[in-house]
Amino acid sequence: MRRGLEPPLTVTSDGAPGVIKAIERQWPNAIRIRCGAHKTRNVLSRVPEAFQGDVKQLLYTIRDAVDDAAGLEASHRVQKRLTQELPHAAKSLAEDHEALLVHCKVPVRHRIIVRTTHRIERCFEEERRRTKILPRFWREKSA
Repeated sequence: MRRGLEPPLTVTSDGAPGVIKAIERQWPNAIRIRCGAHKTRNVLSRVPEAFQGDVKQLLYTIRDAVDDAAGLEASHRVQKRLTQELPHAAKSLAEDHEALLVHCKVPVRHRIIVRTTHRIERCFEEERRRTKILPRFWREKSA
């Protein structure tokens, strides 16, 4: 803001409480979107491996909803099914639920960009991989 930048309209994050608190404090008017990739991983970690493919497809019906109402309906349907069959996965899906559906309010052409932090994390992962393999300073003196 001191450099003339406007606050962001949306901020996509994982479910880390410290990150959520920082976003709410720094940009109180921004819409916080829960990263769909992180949420999917969190839910699937509570699902037996044999059922993960089916549950992932159910989660994609929420992600790919055409609008807010369809996303809410899909979410309720998935939540109900998981509650009956996989209660721990249902509980994980229910956590931070509102932020998971917010991407449905964003224009369709922007959704793929804002619904996950995966793209930016991939850049960070590549940078870490390269600096780990190609270190610049072998000893303290060379630094």
